[in-house]
Amino acid sequence: MSSGQDRMRAVIQTGSKRGARTSGNAPFILLSDPSAFIEGHAHRLFADSRYGQVIVGIKLRKPSPLAQLEWKTIPWKTIQKTPRDSLLDIMIELPAIYEEVDFTSACKDRNSQQDRRRQLRANCWSLSNDLQSWEAVSGQATLKFAESVLEAGNQVHTDPLSPDNLSKGILVLIYWALCIMLYDVLKSDADLDPSFSQVSNIWPCFAEPLLYYHKVAALLPCFLTPDTSTNYLILYPVGTALQYQRKIDKGTCPTSRPP
Repeated sequence: MSSGQDRMRAVIQTGSKRGARTSGNAPFILLSDPSAFIEGHAHRLFADSRYGQVIVGIKLRKPSPLAQLEWKTIPWKTIQKTPRDSLLDIMIELPAIYEEVDFTSACKDRNSQQDRRRQLRANCWSLSNDLQSWEAVSGQATLKFAESVLEAGNQVHTDPLSPDNLSKGILVLIYWALCIMLYDVLKSDADLDPSFSQVSNIWPCFAEPLLYYHKVAALLPCFLTPDTSTNYLILYPVGTALQYQRKIDKGTCPTSRPP
């Protein structure tokens, strides 16, 4: 995994400064009604800023007001959602998952904790179903591009990606990072359950966080071209993969099998 880690660190180093200057700046959006962002530049501003708001929510481990139904629907009354919009609809639910993890861990009553754990699992698997639906419908072209790159094997990429492929590459990294985070929560919870040892051999292969870590590492050469100006766009998914790798190194992540 060392080569993958080296690539990830290269992205972090070249993109972090610019990323710090271009982070989300949309707290003021919540001062308006969702109907203010139905069309034109206002809609574009809202749609572009959601990603930054999702990341803030994940870091705070607190649900975002933008996860409310009206914020997921009204701004798209007249505009069709892009694959990115649809994926962010799923990703914006992750902060609530993390909050529930914290509540469950802090719960002192054993019965209440077990109830919370069951609800947490149900919510995680529901989100997993949403991810699989996205992959099969909205994300189909994005995943097809990624698969074609991975099938080509490790290559030295000297030419920048086309704008269309760059967008797909960034989006698939976000998708894989979301899979890492969600399935890490599920496996960490399962490892706390004594009955997990009875079902670990039939754990679904798509729910292995390590699978998506390897995919992130394998796709990174596409972004490591002489032009590193876009590296800040993939800082968060790359950072997510590195954070998961650190858990593996420290032995604090759930038991994972190679994909």
